[in-house]
Amino acid sequence: MSNIKISVIGCGYWGKNLVRNFAQLGALYSVCDANQELTTRASQDYGVPIHTFDQVLQSNIDGVVIAVPAAQHYTLTKQALKAGKHVFVEKPLSLNFFVIFLNEEINLISFLLSTILTGPETLITISPFINLLD
Repeated sequence: MSNIKISVIGCGYWGKNLVRNFAQLGALYSVCDANQELTTRASQDYGVPIHTFDQVLQSNIDGVVIAVPAAQHYTLTKQALKAGKHVFVEKPLSLNFFVIFLNEEINLISFLLSTILTGPETLITISPFINLLD
């Protein structure tokens, strides 16, 4: 049994597989989905509570798995990171890459850049956008 507590956000098409996998690992703590039928099924199948996204953010869980429609990935990931949660998010992180650069949180942008960019030549290409945010 794992001591890690994970909440899965999104129990639909791909989320149901992640719910199953984290349950098998003994790490599934709760489930969350806008579709009450999906959350009820996952909750009953794996014996975990249903939480709202706000409850997940306020809880003492270790991580959040985000498996919702892609248009919501960036917003939910940002909220979870700001709440101090580890995040696994399905790709893509954002449907519009430049949303990241226009964000008011320069620290989040720096984190994302260090995570998704490789090599100094890429950083040189992107750096003019970063300077615009200062």
